[in-house]
Amino acid sequence: MNIWILTSEMPNPLAGGIARYVENFAKILGQKGHQVTIISKSDEEIEKEIAKNVTLIGVVPKEPSAYTGNFTPLNHPAFPYNILTFWDAFSYQIANKVLKLLKNRPKPDIIETQEYSAVGYYLLQKKLTKEPLLADIPILVHIHSPWFETAKFNEEPLYKLPYYWVGQMEKFCIHAADALISPSRFVANSVKESLKKELFIETFPLPTAIKKEDIEIPADKNILYFGRLEIRKGVLPLIESSVSLWKKGEDFKLTLIGGDTDYFPMGMSVGSFIKQKYRKWIEEEKRLVLKPQKNYEELLREIKKSWAVIIPSLWENFPNTCIEAMSLGKVVLASKNGGQAEMIEKDGENGFIFDWKSGDFEEKLLKILSLTKKEIEEIGKKAQERIYDFCDPKKVYEKRISHFKRVIENHHPKTLFPTTYEVPKFTGNFKKYNQKKDLLSVVIPYYNLGSLLNETIQSILDSTYKNLEIIIVNDGSSDKESIEVLKKIERENNPKIKIIHTENQGLATARNKGAKEANGEFLAFVDADDLIDKEFFKKAIEILKSYENVSFVYSWVEYFGSLQDVWPTYNAEFPYLLAHNMINANLVLKYEEFMNKGLNKKEMKYGLEDYEAWINILANGGVGVAIPEVLVRYRIREDSMYRKGTKDQIYYLYERITNLHPSLYQKYGAELFNLQNQNGSASEWIHPSTSTSGLAWREYELGAKIVKKIKNNPLIKLLLKNPKMKERMKEVLKKIS
Repeated sequence: MNIWILTSEMPNPLAGGIARYVENFAKILGQKGHQVTIISKSDEEIEKEIAKNVTLIGVVPKEPSAYTGNFTPLNHPAFPYNILTFWDAFSYQIANKVLKLLKNRPKPDIIETQEYSAVGYYLLQKKLTKEPLLADIPILVHIHSPWFETAKFNEEPLYKLPYYWVGQMEKFCIHAADALISPSRFVANSVKESLKKELFIETFPLPTAIKKEDIEIPADKNILYFGRLEIRKGVLPLIESSVSLWKKGEDFKLTLIGGDTDYFPMGMSVGSFIKQKYRKWIEEEKRLVLKPQKNYEELLREIKKSWAVIIPSLWENFPNTCIEAMSLGKVVLASKNGGQAEMIEKDGENGFIFDWKSGDFEEKLLKILSLTKKEIEEIGKKAQERIYDFCDPKKVYEKRISHFKRVIENHHPKTLFPTTYEVPKFTGNFKKYNQKKDLLSVVIPYYNLGSLLNETIQSILDSTYKNLEIIIVNDGSSDKESIEVLKKIERENNPKIKIIHTENQGLATARNKGAKEANGEFLAFVDADDLIDKEFFKKAIEILKSYENVSFVYSWVEYFGSLQDVWPTYNAEFPYLLAHNMINANLVLKYEEFMNKGLNKKEMKYGLEDYEAWINILANGGVGVAIPEVLVRYRIREDSMYRKGTKDQIYYLYERITNLHPSLYQKYGAELFNLQNQNGSASEWIHPSTSTSGLAWREYELGAKIVKKIKNNPLIKLLLKNPKMKERMKEVLKKIS
């Protein structure tokens, strides 16, 4: 079998993490004769064999600031890191790497990807949007530790962009997967509860890679924790309980080994907090010992020297720490909140299980401290027996291969496009229309854009999807050149093009008028100054035909004209769509979906009529899908209706939208409050990957350059010697930057 595994962590000498699982499992598969390719985030572009039949390919993330020169956003050497934040961009990069490899290598039978940090997001999105190279390859998502779960226990702000969006992308990976597995029932149940969905997640323990050896019984009562210094890992209540016991006279040492992490509410790292709060026990009493992350062999030696190992997590997946400790015959004291409790299984026999909520941690730790060396050895042997049975590489291999085969055998294209939110049901009367099958009707609302219209029409006629008609709705143009352009088109008498003349009533009415005149099963809206890639209609219609629930399809957008940029779009979803538009106006719909759910409303006379329509379609059971490719070019004009709009106009239009959909805004009120509270006014957002990238980031860079020039100006330097001028200039520079 040919198996590819995507991961964010390169197999390396350091202990723990997803990398440890990937390396262990890949080596087992390779030893059994399977071909395994690991594609991982790396510091260097590499391709090498790391074990029998196991190839490691490194993918190096790009750094935009490493390049100088005049690049367009789309052709920037660091694309897409110049428009997306890290994990979003890495997911896009690794998907493109997979597609490149598929063109010149034997196709894998299955691809496994982690859900963590949404590494598989764009691969799944490309498959679902009909990338032919992925059509026959099942993509399995292995649920380890999703950010949307761990962040709760790490006390992180859950709605701060771009982290919130990473969580949404992780959720999409889980919903979109061809199969789901997880190493523990705890993780599987936790994810089901969070997503409020009865997902089918099969559980397979991770394999142990440690050979059985004699148990070492240490002389000292050194209690060991190893793993990241992370809030969710339970290190703070562990230390607090240990201090309580030390104050009562108990004699033991607590050693913590692992890398540091952020303690968000305190504005410092967890390690710094521990050193600050427990300085006495570290420096004076020398009961608490902090050691940095160690390589695998060093860590195993530390485990062997310990009296017992503690896994105090508030939320945990299936920690290698527990596998390794039990494999070495150590007594493990583990919280019930994770797969470690499933490993121990029998409390007091194979190890000890405690519950932070019931407050029995200190009682269980005292029990372990009071054990004789003989009792420590007996429990250690039972721990070894349990883990070598439960995590036996041979058993794990047989179960996993059997599962791979089932997934491959049962793999078939989806007929419903997956969503991260619960799609509302349509409760109205759905009117049927007698439209021409497969015909695409392209509606162009037109007002005084004579110099640009022909280029737009030509881009549509160049489309590889030829079964189309073009309906130009002249919304009362008054410009002589614009009127003459229409007359010339009429004289050419192209059977594919029809022009409808109306009085000037605005964009919403023009779109509706064009739709009512359309004959096609599919409907597209294209602004009169924008351009369409020749493959856009073909790809969009294939998606619309493939999924029963998809109402409309759109793509990434390249801005051109007075501003150059790329706007990455995403599948429309609630609640984010209620705060900020995710969709470009140039898109393709099922005709009946628009006529029943998306007709533009007159209330939106100043704009955002398309945005309100997309909300209404989703509110009535529709689904919007983004093709992750630049297939539309959106012209930026200083005199466009949107760019001439004022902030008050936008605020007014948002109010209109909330008035039109009060129940939606009430339903998602708490989430919308948190999104805006943590990210500022939604009217200022760019896209969900980040609130400070794309246009905003480039504006920030421009501001920084201006500030630098101002500061270096000799006259300004002279003025800054005056204290009052200095304070005033600080305010000016702050606004610019």
